[in-house]
Amino acid sequence: MTGCNERLVDLELETNVSRLRQKLSIPLSEVEVSEDPTHYTRDPDKPLQFKRLLLIVKGNRPAIVY
Repeated sequence: MTGCNERLVDLELETNVSRLRQKLSIPLSEVEVSEDPTHYTRDPDKPLQFKRLLLIVKGNRPAIVY
């Protein structure tokens, strides 16, 4: 998530092409935020210090335009 206002959430997603990111603005009505119940971390030797949020977007991811 790169930004937010009272109507939109701005996201920047990784793509299959290195160094190319997909930028999206999604209406808040299509987004749900909850607490992530998993304890997954990229570094098992360094457990999470804080709880994480889970952002769920209702609908399909738009096609990537190169």
